[in-house]
Amino acid sequence: MALSVVILFGGLIAAYILHTIWQWRRLSHVPGPFYAGFSKLWMFREAILSRLPTAFEELGKKYGGLPY
Repeated sequence: MALSVVILFGGLIAAYILHTIWQWRRLSHVPGPFYAGFSKLWMFREAILSRLPTAFEELGKKYGGLPY
């Protein structure tokens, strides 16, 4: 029983990692912060620091996008 649970959790973790890698490879041609391609922690950190609009403006100037 315990081995089944370990295999199940291991499979779920492997599926999550493979899904994350697949998403990153599919969108790796889009410019932006490298670590923002793997998780939402970059956006969460900017929101906590209350600088999300400023960060988006800086990214728009750096990587192109909407003219600010």
